[in-house]
Amino acid sequence: MDENISYDVGVIGSGIIGLSVALSLQNNNKKVLVIEKEDGVARHQSGRNSGVIHSGIYYKPGSLKSDLCIRGRDLLLKYAEDKNINYKMSGKIIVDDDIGKLEELEERARELGLEGVRILSESEVKEKEPNLLYKAGLFVPQAGVIDYSVVSEFLKEEFISKGGEIVFNEKVTSLLEKIDKYNG
Repeated sequence: MDENISYDVGVIGSGIIGLSVALSLQNNNKKVLVIEKEDGVARHQSGRNSGVIHSGIYYKPGSLKSDLCIRGRDLLLKYAEDKNINYKMSGKIIVDDDIGKLEELEERARELGLEGVRILSESEVKEKEPNLLYKAGLFVPQAGVIDYSVVSEFLKEEFISKGGEIVFNEKVTSLLEKIDKYNG
């Protein structure tokens, strides 16, 4: 890395969030440098999680969390489709001994615009998952799994192909604020 080069933005960390932000900035004509303390991308949370694609069902409709979760899921699936990244939208079954809680979540799903969410009978639960010992379950088709390490590798390659730069094995230990007398 040439120390005399200047960048519009520096992004610390090359997990899925850092790479997504860096790519978005790069796509908006910014000169971006990603600084990563490890020797590759997705070496922490992005590469070690269970790979769940969340439905957003647990968040209050209209909240920032629900909006971001649902939009993020939609963007992730579009990116995976565009790049031919494998994923599986197998859905999930939420179980609780209290049928009222399942009914509340089903209503929330409607408010969130999640289609196909429904309460399953005991036989339907057993058919989908024979090891569950519940009389009912709430099926949420908008949940799935993906390998976020693979997604991160695709983001890295696209970012670099568009002129972005990544330095590995570099740890940020401090930052110095520099005020430009003309811009602020």
